[in-house]
Amino acid sequence: MPFLLYKPSTSPTGKALAKLLDIPCGTTEALPAERVDTLVRWGNADRTRLRPEKVLNQRTAIIASSDKLQSLELLKRGGVRVPNAHPLNHDSIKLFAYPALARTRRHTRGRDIALCLQPHDALQALEKGCEYLVEYVQTEAEYRLHVCNGSVIKTSQKVLTKQEDAIPWIRNHEHGYTFRKVRTTPSEIVRNMCVAAVNLVGLDFGAVDVLISTNGVPWILEINTAPGLVESGLKTYAKRFAELLGKELTDFTEVEEGEDDEVEKTEEENVT
Repeated sequence: MPFLLYKPSTSPTGKALAKLLDIPCGTTEALPAERVDTLVRWGNADRTRLRPEKVLNQRTAIIASSDKLQSLELLKRGGVRVPNAHPLNHDSIKLFAYPALARTRRHTRGRDIALCLQPHDALQALEKGCEYLVEYVQTEAEYRLHVCNGSVIKTSQKVLTKQEDAIPWIRNHEHGYTFRKVRTTPSEIVRNMCVAAVNLVGLDFGAVDVLISTNGVPWILEINTAPGLVESGLKTYAKRFAELLGKELTDFTEVEEGEDDEVEKTEEENVT
């Protein structure tokens, strides 16, 4: 029996996916007493009482990808292009190149971001709880590529839809940015980078945030293990999961990639 494991904060998409797949779901407390044959971890890295026969997204991989500094360091060692990043402390403040962004190691929705133009800004960010500095890359375009089982299954582009709310260095829903149908398709190089990033972290699936700099260079920013999804994304994931689970979907009409134009909300995915 398969089971989809989510956290309270990732439950909206988790429940919707489980409904499409017609499999039981819930938080750790809802796990059945008998052994689960396949456990789909939707951003939940809690330990389970019984070891499942098969897991989609091991807890160690979710933990690694949710620690954003650790994830960047891991990807860099694996040869994937990522912005320079360093733990935020009094020594790094003096040595880091500015401008930079100060962030917490486990973050969501961009609400932790502090723009640092000089060492004094970084010191203030450190005092407010930020934990690392990351290179600021001037951005031409930003995408989210969903990877599952070694291939890209869906692509969205981050688009500014509310100019009055915009803050250039905080590109989230709160400041006027949403994921929409792609306007320009990412290159094969970008797609391969995203697949490599998911593999390096050890995930079976993940939503990779990647930006294209103003000089045309792609950079991997982070990997999300529980992205918020709307109709096309839900059905795309459900189809791929069904194939991995050996299930046949009934009363199911797949929506083509990018067919809808709705907001994709980013759900919280921190590991506690």
